[in-house]
Amino acid sequence: MRTIAVFFVAMLMLIPTIVYSDEVGTIVAIKGTVNIHRDNKSIFAQVKDSVLTDDIVETKEESRVKMLFSDDSILTLAENSRVSIKEYLYSEESEQGKSIVNLIDGKLRSLVGNTEFEVHTPTMIAAARGTYFITWVEFEEGIPTSGAAVLEGLVDLYNIDPAIIGVVTLQPGTMSKTAQHRQPSQPAPTPPTLIKKLLYATELKGIPKMERRPPPVKKPLQQILPPIIKDDRKLPTTPPIDNQIPPNTTPVRIRIPIPEDL
Repeated sequence: MRTIAVFFVAMLMLIPTIVYSDEVGTIVAIKGTVNIHRDNKSIFAQVKDSVLTDDIVETKEESRVKMLFSDDSILTLAENSRVSIKEYLYSEESEQGKSIVNLIDGKLRSLVGNTEFEVHTPTMIAAARGTYFITWVEFEEGIPTSGAAVLEGLVDLYNIDPAIIGVVTLQPGTMSKTAQHRQPSQPAPTPPTLIKKLLYATELKGIPKMERRPPPVKKPLQQILPPIIKDDRKLPTTPPIDNQIPPNTTPVRIRIPIPEDL
């Protein structure tokens, strides 16, 4: 019986660790007024505050917030927007996981790492991996509608109602919209004016100084020389080589006759 228990524990140790943590991210930048709704309480958000599963993060007018998650994903919420952290699973060993956020109102910019990531809206699901895209919620002719525009990578869109069949894949520079009870529209080029508007609405440059790493100190290059060895030996002084005469020798004069007829 004890052998079986030891074997069972050993098998558990081989299973990759999946993080089911309530704390899934951190607020790294804020502009204006941002609130976190948690356990029927409203918290005035500040930089370095934790983001937990089931939190609802809300921005007021002329406000924005940037959140960094454990899988290195970055979410930036525009003004007058609300997003909730619906699900977050992450394995530190394999660096794989799955995240689901629910965009209730407004606009959301998502920079996603190599994990499965989904943005749910009242009408649409946007599924991505290793992608950079923006999603938004609006009304068109009184009908709830959601949109997505891709900057990098690929995004699959389908209606949040499983009874509505149809999936479209967005490539960089394209967009699509999903109205209530309708299939996503066919991919189309994102108008430059629209992408400029979306980028501006979800722009929050930089992070606080306390979050930045100091630049590396550049040290001057030092020339590496061999160590100097002190030599106390006295070297003999000798005249220059050109003036040296071999010792114990007598100089010899050599006369060469020159013919008279030259």
